[in-house]
Amino acid sequence: MSTELEKELGVLARLKVKLEKEEAKYREVKNEYEDQRTKVLGLMNKEHVESIKTNKGMASVYTTTTVELTDPNKFFNYVARNRAFDLLQRRINTKAWKERIEAGKRVPGTEPKRVRNLRFTLAK
Repeated sequence: MSTELEKELGVLARLKVKLEKEEAKYREVKNEYEDQRTKVLGLMNKEHVESIKTNKGMASVYTTTTVELTDPNKFFNYVARNRAFDLLQRRINTKAWKERIEAGKRVPGTEPKRVRNLRFTLAK
């Protein structure tokens, strides 16, 4: 191993330790922030307030709509029958794809994409 590689690995180790500390701080603050958002939303719901503005900031309640798949068979039959492919996302479930390939099956229109990456573990 070259001294340059050894030196760069040392830098990587130092940065990983720093990153782990910062991520822990971030998660703590983010959890505290989300807890406070939940508390404020609860109070706004309780007091029937849709928006509020103070010298510290503004908060408003909004509603979004998401979808839950309750009957996959009915849904996919609908998609196929109505050619409603716009309801689907163009994303492949990698785990299911790998299982089929490993079982010797072909999945038309796909090919493996190999990505080299680096896993780094701090020395104990």
